[in-house]
Amino acid sequence: MSAAEADGDPTNTMSGERGPERPPDIWLLVRQYPDARTALVSYEAARDLLLDDDLDASVLRVTVNGVSFVTVMGEGPLDSESVGRLDVALGRGIASTLPDEVGDALRRRRRAFKHTGIGFLERRSGL
Repeated sequence: MSAAEADGDPTNTMSGERGPERPPDIWLLVRQYPDARTALVSYEAARDLLLDDDLDASVLRVTVNGVSFVTVMGEGPLDSESVGRLDVALGRGIASTLPDEVGDALRRRRRAFKHTGIGFLERRSGL
């Protein structure tokens, strides 16, 4: 399964995302959860996986219009083995998409953070 298929849109390939807001080879996995607590459990599992596997990716827990999501994004190739491990970490979340403006804002946030040179940051804001 490609990262685009994991994002819920098999027609949205990584090369199709190129543009001023989307650098080459960026991928985005999005899962929707029934509540913030369930999203938090999946967020922490995905965060730990990224650290253990040393994947160049970010995991974020966001709420859009009262709906909880966990999104994992990164640049470069994402092999099928990594996608499989991320699927397990993301638990029973439903493959989903985010509104374009939210996805674009998250991509900008990741790029800005990468330019700081800091390798890891965790901010806890509660449920």
